[in-house]
Amino acid sequence: MDKAPLPPGTLFPKDRDVRVPALVVAGGRDPWTPPALARQMAEAMPDAELHVLGEASHSLPIEEPDALEALVLGWLAERFPPRGGRGPAAQSGATG
Repeated sequence: MDKAPLPPGTLFPKDRDVRVPALVVAGGRDPWTPPALARQMAEAMPDAELHVLGEASHSLPIEEPDALEALVLGWLAERFPPRGGRGPAAQSGATG
């Protein structure tokens, strides 16, 4: 269902202006935002990471809630480590 990529900057011209880390997540069987389109979105941003969740469609929080939660929390912990007793690690009682 993937379509051919569009020329760079065609669909996401402002994404290259994003100056913060970004996580782009797509379902492997998403008909509205197929992986090729999500890849273009991620590639348009200077600091974006793309993850495709297997057989999911467009409703990732409903179809793959556990996988999506683990992915987002893991990405946040890597990019923004908790400081001063805040964040997921502190809330779960984890020590570092």
